[in-house]
Formats: sequence, structure tokens, C-alpha cells
Amino acid sequence: MLLTIWTNFFFEGFILAMPYLIQHNYHGSATSYSTALTLAAVAGVLVSVLLAKFPTFNTINSMYRDFYLLGAAFILTTFFQHLWVFIILVILYGFARSAFVIKINTVRQQASSPAYLGRVFGISFFATDLFAPLITISLGYGVSIMGAWTLFVLGSLLLGGMMAIKVLSNHHEKKLGKQF
Repeated sequence: MLLTIWTNFFFEGFILAMPYLIQHNYHGSATSYSTALTLAAVAGVLVSVLLAKFPTFNTINSMYRDFYLLGAAFILTTFFQHLWVFIILVILYGFARSAFVIKINTVRQQASSPAYLGRVFGISFFATDLFAPLITISLGYGVSIMGAWTLFVLGSLLLGGMMAIKVLSNHHEKKLGKQF
């Protein structure tokens, strides 16, 4: 659940900051914004097809790898304020967001007893949107103050959060392993 909550927090933050950043920091327009969103959607469709064709990539470890790369891309984009660099970041975001939805739901389905799937997915979907209002309010005001540094903050939070969740998950797995 932590992984779902954290990534949705990040995804919602970026989608909220994107129009401001494109127009104010990366010198784009509304057309640039819609083009970037279209390319992100196309990337999402492509990754969906790839993951359906190669389901062996639907793992927790590949998900962490996706987010480590995306977090690093966010940090790097902070320092290269060109519209084309930002659009590449949006494409990576679309790829990662779609891949996450497919991978996390595949992992949940494999790890849950069929009798509990409805409850597991219900709790998961509730947790996904639990903290969206917090990021909406904070970044709604914060993006105009931080500007392009919003990407640095989001990338750092994504990397730090993923590392912390990975450590907590490994600790929890070891603890469970000792009980059995």
C-alpha cells in the first residue's frame, strides 16, 4: 500500500505542476502541454502492449527500477530548461505511470487469494487517492514559488520515498520469514 500511496502522491503532483512548468519555466504553450500529454498517453499504450507481451517484467523490482530512473530524470530535467527535454520527461512519466498500474495490479493479483481480490483491490484503490488532496493543495501553491525546482523536489522525494519503502519492505519480509 505504501508504494501505491507514494507513487500516486508523486503522479498527482506532477500532473498538477505540468501546465505551470511548461508555460512559465520551459517556455511552451497550451499546445505544447496537450502535445506532451498526447505523447505520454501514447507511451502508456506502448508500455501496456509491451507488458502484456512480456509479463515477466511485471515485478516489484522492475517497478522500483522504473521509479529510480524516473526520479533521476526529474532531477536532471531541473537543470536543462528546454521544452524538448521537458516533453521527454512527460513521455517517461506516461510510460512509468502506465507501467506502474499494470505491474502493481499484476503483483497484487498474484499475491492475493482469489477469495479476497475484491477487498484487496477496494482497499488499494481507496489508498491510492487518500493523499491526493494534500499534494493538490501544497503543489497548487508551491509550483509558482519553486518553479523548475519543483521537479528537483519531486524527483528527490520519489527517489527517497522509493528507497525508504524498499528498505521497509525488505525489513518486513525478513521479519515475516523469521516467524515461519
